[in-house]
Amino acid sequence: MTYFDLLARDHAAGSIPEEVFTDISFGELLTKYLGEKAASNIIAVIRRPLSAAGIKLRQELLLELEKAAIVDYMSGLKLMVQDLEIKYNAYHYQENPFYKATAFLALAEQYAAFVEAICNRDLQETISSTLLQDFIASFAAIMESAAFVQFKAEAEKLKEDLQSIGSVQVDIHTPEGIPGAVSLSLKKQPHLAEQLLAIADQYSSDRRLRRASGHKELSPNFVTGLSRLYPQIFTDLERFHMRYQNLISSSLFAYRNQFAFYLDLKSFFTALGKDGIPLCLPRISAAKRTVIRDAYDITLLLKVSSGIVPNDIEFNTESGFYLLTGANSGGKTAYLRAVAICHILFSAGGYIPAVDAQIYPFRQLFTQFPADERMIKVGRLEDEQRKVEEIMAGVDDSTLVLLNETFSSTNEELSLELSCNLIAKLCQAGAYGLFVTHHHQLADRVAEVSGETKIGFLTAVVLDDAAHTRTYKIRPQRVAAQSYAQTILEKYGLTRSQLAKRLLEVK
Repeated sequence: MTYFDLLARDHAAGSIPEEVFTDISFGELLTKYLGEKAASNIIAVIRRPLSAAGIKLRQELLLELEKAAIVDYMSGLKLMVQDLEIKYNAYHYQENPFYKATAFLALAEQYAAFVEAICNRDLQETISSTLLQDFIASFAAIMESAAFVQFKAEAEKLKEDLQSIGSVQVDIHTPEGIPGAVSLSLKKQPHLAEQLLAIADQYSSDRRLRRASGHKELSPNFVTGLSRLYPQIFTDLERFHMRYQNLISSSLFAYRNQFAFYLDLKSFFTALGKDGIPLCLPRISAAKRTVIRDAYDITLLLKVSSGIVPNDIEFNTESGFYLLTGANSGGKTAYLRAVAICHILFSAGGYIPAVDAQIYPFRQLFTQFPADERMIKVGRLEDEQRKVEEIMAGVDDSTLVLLNETFSSTNEELSLELSCNLIAKLCQAGAYGLFVTHHHQLADRVAEVSGETKIGFLTAVVLDDAAHTRTYKIRPQRVAAQSYAQTILEKYGLTRSQLAKRLLEVK
């Protein structure tokens, strides 16, 4: 059976390579806040960017999670589906037909309770999320079907029949030949499963061997004797099992990760807010244009807790592919990471770390960062060329490409030539993006590049203040207004004019 997909994956429009999340340290950040398991689940989902329609659906659902009642609802369903999976696995593990039938009845009860918990009529009236409404409606159709009504009625009747037995006194001889007795109370354990298992484990002749191997089985004599005491009940139990054993599909358990995705992402955004990071749900741009005001590189939270400098981000038809230059330690890589994270979270339907935004839903996103030479088996230049070839094989006019000092491992002239050719190809393909480089002369070489995408220029500019804090902002300009070295000279009174003034004072 196919169940409704809460992740709206039918609206997935493209893909993001897994190495992107390593390049921008986003997986590491998620792990810090949520743990490795939750981080892995979130990345598995957001690796598939959504179309505009899918983004809108997820945004609506995340807005619903601002309500405590919806958080409680989804948290409760997550726990129920986890319990359902445990019962499902316990049922399928059993080989004894009688025990398998009783375990199935326990599974059937949990399934019915899960379906009914989803169909919360009172809550449904307060929900505006299309995804949640459709999710509930899909299970309401199941709950109201004739097959489910009959299934639930038969399960309840079997439970009542089992409870009517009351309790049974069983005389057993232990492996050592010592007589013993055990009371089986069906009122306490209507489905017999746990008590039957405990009795079999306690009195089995080879219990030590089975414990060592981790397997437990029921005594056939014990089961046969009990079934002969109440033949009709156990016949009905087996018929129920045979009739409905294919009703409950393991595909249900996908909801465990679906609920976790939204709840964990909600927890992540809440934690960012507590750390002083502004968040917004971007508007969806129909034109190929992205405008983000005061975007934060939240991966800096891995090292600092405050003092992150926000930057504006803009891509449009006039300047779709940017060349970013500036002094070392000027925030260029942080800017590139902010661009990547904002677009990735947006394409997943989430909040982004910014004050305000309107973003175009790019279908793909690629990155290329300098590799750790300890982790590659070939030369760094060869590794960079391989990654660039992979990017170019998939790039199109709905792709965002973010390059960080690509080809910087070779000599300057070859680096300039390779970089210029790469930028030309990306612009011809219509890709949008950003190339971070220390080569200031690259701007002159690419200024005349023509293609579907036009080139713009960004520079890391030092903020001029009395304290000379050397805080950088990324500005849309060709050449830095003031270099990092100039700032250092001014701070320590070593500029030409400052030195001349001091010489005059000495005289």
